[in-house]
Amino acid sequence: MPVKIPATDTASLNMTPMIDIVFNLVTFFMLTLDMSQKDLAVLDLPRANGGIEDKPPETQPGKKEDNTRFTINIEPKGSIWFKGERWYLSDEDPKKQDQALENLRQALRTLTRPAKLRDEKGFSKVMVLIRGDRSAKWKYVQWIMQVCADPNIKIYKMHFAVEHKPKE
Repeated sequence: MPVKIPATDTASLNMTPMIDIVFNLVTFFMLTLDMSQKDLAVLDLPRANGGIEDKPPETQPGKKEDNTRFTINIEPKGSIWFKGERWYLSDEDPKKQDQALENLRQALRTLTRPAKLRDEKGFSKVMVLIRGDRSAKWKYVQWIMQVCADPNIKIYKMHFAVEHKPKE
């Protein structure tokens, strides 16, 4: 005698464990994602025989230091990479070079304007890190330094990124 299988109207699948796993994966990736390197381009930095390592300023107990450091990357072919924007200094047309520098100048003016980036006397707390590839032309670094020296851009300190020369 054959076995009768009862007919079911609907088949259901419990999706709760699948949703739990997806939420756990999303949480894991959100917690482990390192966004601190998002402003750093992959560059071959110049080598340094000596130098002083940049250490963050000491903070007073119970007071959060709100110094801000912006990073300007100069790529090997002469393009500037700043805050997700890319401008080209290597263009043969001087007008386009000037426009690239003006774009950087405007971006820095906008970013250094807020009052929270000033101390109680009105002096700037903004620092700029210039990271230039060792094969980039020095004139590009000079141009960027001139932009940073603009009196309408309030910068407290400029740093240059280098790699330590390996000890032999």
